[in-house]
Amino acid sequence: MSVRCSGCGALIQTKDDKKAGYINKSVLEKYKDGDFYCKRCFELKHYNRNTVLEIEDDNYFSNLDQIKKDKGLIVYIVDLLDLDGTIIENINTLSNPPRTVQSKR
Repeated sequence: MSVRCSGCGALIQTKDDKKAGYINKSVLEKYKDGDFYCKRCFELKHYNRNTVLEIEDDNYFSNLDQIKKDKGLIVYIVDLLDLDGTIIENINTLSNPPRTVQSKR
């Protein structure tokens, strides 16, 4: 079963409350058919509390590699109250070099 958080999109997991997508196992079992918010998103939504999570470097870089392969627009949004948590150090590596357009005159 691969259920994702309705807030951040992380895969819901019940093993480690320090990692993304954590939800209490009893909540997951009680509300089997529903939209779930992970612990971090739930606390942000209801208590305005931010939880710092451990993010594995391998997971971070594999996500960046996947973003590079997809075509699309990247919108970079930062939280002014949590700049350290929202600054992406390697954001410049995501963009491809701009294409030059030659005019046909």
